[in-house]
Amino acid sequence: MSQDFMDPELFADFIIEAKEHLETIEPNLLELEKNPGNLGLLNEIFRPMHSLKGASGFLGLNQINGLAHKSENILDELRKGKLAVTAEIMDVILAATDSLRTIIDNLEQTGVEGEVDTSPVISRIAASWQGKPPPRPPPPPRRNRSPKPARNLPSSPRTKPRLRPPPPRPRPAHGPAPPRTTNP
Repeated sequence: MSQDFMDPELFADFIIEAKEHLETIEPNLLELEKNPGNLGLLNEIFRPMHSLKGASGFLGLNQINGLAHKSENILDELRKGKLAVTAEIMDVILAATDSLRTIIDNLEQTGVEGEVDTSPVISRIAASWQGKPPPRPPPPPRRNRSPKPARNLPSSPRTKPRLRPPPPRPRPAHGPAPPRTTNP
């Protein structure tokens, strides 16, 4: 279903439920990291991710669906015991939930998923799924870049560049000019 033609009520319900799912997933991930053998916690994480994947697929929200699907796959491997719960895998899934939250926030604010690059997170999920150490996450983008200082200007904010004083105004040679009068 195109986001442009989505039923507003269905859209609003999806946003609310998606945020609730993420609110369930995130604290359980942190708890699972402390108790890696807790299958109940894994199920509590898997179910909302599965629901998020299904609802986003139904609504044609492909970016959310793709990332939720990859996350669900690795969670399923953990549930089956094919992968061990590690801090690295928990970090990858937390990164996926962060990306999902960003996309859902975009969706809520603008009505579209937006241009969120999920490929680094998906690459990390794929590496973890294959039993490889996940690649390092890219550094976060700098948002507030300070402008580069201009060349040949003092670098200290305490010293101000000296400005030339304005040229002197020409003075009349014979005193002040007589007042102007206007003719009616």
